[in-house]
This record gives sequence, C-alpha cells and structure tokens, in this order.
Amino acid sequence: MKKYLSGLIAALMMAAGLVAFSGQSAQAACGDQYTPCVATKTKASAKPVDSSKKPVVEVKVTANGNVKPVGVVEITVNGKTYKANYKGGTIDVKLPKLKPGKYNVTIKFTPAKVGNFKASTAKTTLTVKKPKKR
Repeated sequence: MKKYLSGLIAALMMAAGLVAFSGQSAQAACGDQYTPCVATKTKASAKPVDSSKKPVVEVKVTANGNVKPVGVVEITVNGKTYKANYKGGTIDVKLPKLKPGKYNVTIKFTPAKVGNFKASTAKTTLTVKKPKKR
C-alpha cells in the first residue's frame, strides 16, 4: 500500500510540474523500423609519388540521398594507422615519407554516434618511386 501511495503522489507531482525527471535521452539503434541505417561507400585513390615527398591519399565517403556522412577515417599503411576527421566532401590525408615500393592501403570509415550511417571500407595501392637523378 505504501508503494502505491508514493507512486500516486509522485505521478501527481510530475503532472503538476513540481518535480521533473532528467536523464540522457535514449538514442534509437540504427537498423530498427523507425531509424533505418544509411549505407555508405568509401572511395580512395593515391597518386604515385617520389620517395623524397610525402604521399597523399584522397578519400571520399558518400551515402544515398543528399546526406553527408560524418565520422572518422582510418588509413592503414605498412601496419601503421593514421586517423582523420571526416565531415563530408573529399579529404586529402598526408602520410609520412615512405621508402620506394608498393604499399597496400586500407581505408576504414567509422561513422559518428549521432548519425545513422553504416561503416565502410576501401583498399588502394600506393606506389613510391625512387627519386629522379639530376
């Protein structure tokens, strides 16, 4: 009986505006019937470069419709990972100088928690040439 009365009093006080409930609002999980996930597609390219210069990887993440994905792009080259914030459009990520050779580059897009985007990945090859002799 005590629980019933205390619950009734609390409900009346909340209805009257004398008490309020505060807390973090729950964000719907991506993929349920009310918040569908938006698929993303990651594209990457890297132009051949001299070993005397820093290579640049160009990354673009797109989604269906007119929405711009927002999140973090992780670029893995030679076992090392480099991160860059992605806010739409095309970004150029400069890497440190590398020795001559061919490198497999893996790009992973991780969406921000505020959007309903899916993660996506891409792969490309980076070629580093020997410097030209003068």
